[in-house]
Amino acid sequence: MQSNPVQRTLIRGWEAGLWKTAAVLLVLAGCSEQELGTTVSDGAVAPRVVVDPESVDFGEVSLSDVATSVVTVRNEGNAGLDLTSFGISGASGFSFAWPEPVDTLEVGESTDVIVSYAPGAASEAATLTVNSSDPARPEVPVSLYGTAAYGLLRIEPSPVEFAAMTAGDVRVEEALLVNVGGDALTVDSLAVLGSGFSIVSQPDLPLLIPAGTSASGLELSFASTEDGLFAGQLHAHSDAPNPSTTADLVAYVGVGDITGKICAPGNNGWVFGARVWVEGTYPSGTPWLIETTTDAQGEFTLVDVPLGTHTVYVQRGSWSTSFELTLTGGTYEMATPECLDPGSATVAVVTGDYDHIGQVLQRFEVEYDTYAGNEGRNGYMTLLRDPDAMAEYDIIFFNCGMSMAWLDERDVVSANLRAYVADGGSVYASDWAWGVVEEAWPDAIDFYGTPDTPWDPSTWVSGSFTPYVGVATNTTATVLDDTMSVSVGDTADVFFDLDAWVVVQAAQAQVLIEGDVQLYTDVDMAGTIPFPSAPLVVRYDAGGTVIFTTFHNDQQATADALAILAEIILAL
Repeated sequence: MQSNPVQRTLIRGWEAGLWKTAAVLLVLAGCSEQELGTTVSDGAVAPRVVVDPESVDFGEVSLSDVATSVVTVRNEGNAGLDLTSFGISGASGFSFAWPEPVDTLEVGESTDVIVSYAPGAASEAATLTVNSSDPARPEVPVSLYGTAAYGLLRIEPSPVEFAAMTAGDVRVEEALLVNVGGDALTVDSLAVLGSGFSIVSQPDLPLLIPAGTSASGLELSFASTEDGLFAGQLHAHSDAPNPSTTADLVAYVGVGDITGKICAPGNNGWVFGARVWVEGTYPSGTPWLIETTTDAQGEFTLVDVPLGTHTVYVQRGSWSTSFELTLTGGTYEMATPECLDPGSATVAVVTGDYDHIGQVLQRFEVEYDTYAGNEGRNGYMTLLRDPDAMAEYDIIFFNCGMSMAWLDERDVVSANLRAYVADGGSVYASDWAWGVVEEAWPDAIDFYGTPDTPWDPSTWVSGSFTPYVGVATNTTATVLDDTMSVSVGDTADVFFDLDAWVVVQAAQAQVLIEGDVQLYTDVDMAGTIPFPSAPLVVRYDAGGTVIFTTFHNDQQATADALAILAEIILAL
């Protein structure tokens, strides 16, 4: 492009350093910046191409449709823009049209190019290239994307199972024809292969199924003549790009056994007394349930289970797990043990100065929420004041040595704890945390002395009667609970490393473990007396479960005590 006389004069002036002359010439010419035209960023005279947008995503487009989009080319420079060519490279489904072609776009002018997409594959891409006389961007690529939306038929469920049958039964199951694709499809035929299988009823064909919808009304049956595992297929044909769709048909006739082993959370030993069961429905519509419990080695056997695919459920206290298996006849032996899920119960722990139940929970890989209860830290009160917050947990643990701040709101706390357990929640408390149990369930446990109203143990010497009279000792305790004796044994060594532990005198609740201990006779701890068969672990059921231990699970954690605590955790 040729410069005008004024511009040529300016250029010569700059080259010669004649700034004043150039300025005079500019004024004499009566020119302004606007009269010279829109300038580009570097002050040069040149066209500038702008393509909008520089990426087009057509999304999903039906195979029978063509989608279009407009790409606008503008000249935002200060000189004419020559459009030399347009071109598309890449997937053949993309094309373009230029309704009003021009050779040159003057300053500020634009032109539209129509880009089209006719899908032919699941995912396609191409590039539209705009070639022009813009010296900075002679080629501008425009990315094009598109996806073919087509019908895709699925049969659900797959396989279609006919389970819990005995010879002579006839069972009917429903199947759905589901279009999981992005475009409508039409089913034109249905057929069943396999001895004993048949179509009982079906929707009218041809059947149009819009995208993302399903069609019901397809009922299949199997008539059994003998025990065994039987297989067939359901075939469907449609006008989708993949026209043939099949689903397996499986019939289970007869019964078998399921055997396996159940381990504690974190694979921390075998679980005794866990309930194991499977359930289902016979062809007549009658529900069935087969259950058993695990033995001392965690082993179980479910006998005469109807053949088929089953979910096996396991429950012990608040802890559970489930797993799926397919019983095809004879005995199904689990290849590996199944452990109770450590995340199946939600747990809160109120901390204390003398006990750390969290260390035992960690052995089971149980995650828990901690509420500060150590002396001078009363964060746990936010939990105990809020019944809704408590209800989020299956178990709440209270450690010995927790702050006694709850005594200032004992009526609220005890009422909330009673309601929590009545609704199925469980509570564990050890030693000096006895007060929450006494206050909430005063008739469950008779603590030594007459502490009908719990008080701060730091002031215990002010009273003539107190439950804080246990003498530090080691005792061989007797395990009274049948379930616990299987896991722990008939006796257990229990160690009390500190004086003034809380003594249980008697219990209306169930005593799980008892032992011979020594008591101080007065608050000065001047003399001792024997206390045979003192309750050491007590359980109280009031909807949920409450368990109190006179010993800790931290410093006093003998091997037997850890086994006891493990059993307690599983029982909660």
